[in-house]
Amino acid sequence: PSAAQLNAAGGGSTNSARDALYELSQRLGQRVTDLEEEVAALREERDTLRTENDVIGEHVYGLQKENGMLHDLGMNSFLEKAELARQAEGVGSEVSRVKLALAQQEDKVKALTTENARYRSIVEALQAEKSQLQHGARGMEATIESLQGDLSNRIGQDHATQQHCLALDRQLQELKAEKARLDVLVSGQHVEIAKKQQLLADLQAEKASNHALSQRLETADMEITRCYQEKAVERDGGGGHPGGNGPLDQHSSRRGRSDEDAARLRFGGGAAVAGRAAAAGRLGRRPAGR
Repeated sequence: PSAAQLNAAGGGSTNSARDALYELSQRLGQRVTDLEEEVAALREERDTLRTENDVIGEHVYGLQKENGMLHDLGMNSFLEKAELARQAEGVGSEVSRVKLALAQQEDKVKALTTENARYRSIVEALQAEKSQLQHGARGMEATIESLQGDLSNRIGQDHATQQHCLALDRQLQELKAEKARLDVLVSGQHVEIAKKQQLLADLQAEKASNHALSQRLETADMEITRCYQEKAVERDGGGGHPGGNGPLDQHSSRRGRSDEDAARLRFGGGAAVAGRAAAAGRLGRRPAGR
């Protein structure tokens, strides 16, 4: 992949991680807000129940007071009944009326007692519900504190992740710059290697030419040696060629030409080798200069 694709891939993964952390932070914040609203609603409901409990307590107190008054009234009625029985032993109708009134008072007292018991059970149920609500509120507060701690940890982790991503981006930029510099250096090295390979091929060709020239020189030296040997044999035999036109002169002239050719080849080959060596020296010094 290219550098732009790598950069896009790195940027995409970084953006996705940041978006995920930001979304999680938003959800946690929304959850905390909802829990705070629920706690506020529970507190308002608790206050309402407390107010209703106070009202019911006052009502129960009034009922208890009324019950005492009714009990006192019953006692008074009983005393009045006894007094009336003593005062009006012969009046049956009045007694019946008083009995009826007493029965009604007793029924009223029983009804009030039953209602008082019902109110007591309601108060006890409200107190139990109040205890449950208080326990739930404490649990909600503990949950909110835990969520706040988790949110703080997540925010710290998000900050550390962002710092790590920035450090990785800086390292990526440095690696890209180093890669570009190495690409330029490798390109130069390839060019220099090609030049050196060409110079090596030229040197090998020159070496082959010098080897061929050396063989020619060795052949000429062997021919000259043979001619000298023939001349020495002719001297020992008393023979000779007048005017100096014998085989030795021909060999001498041939050797002179061979020497001249060898000198020219050596001079030309040495100059070519020196030029190539100088070029190789310049090529070898160029990387060091860079």
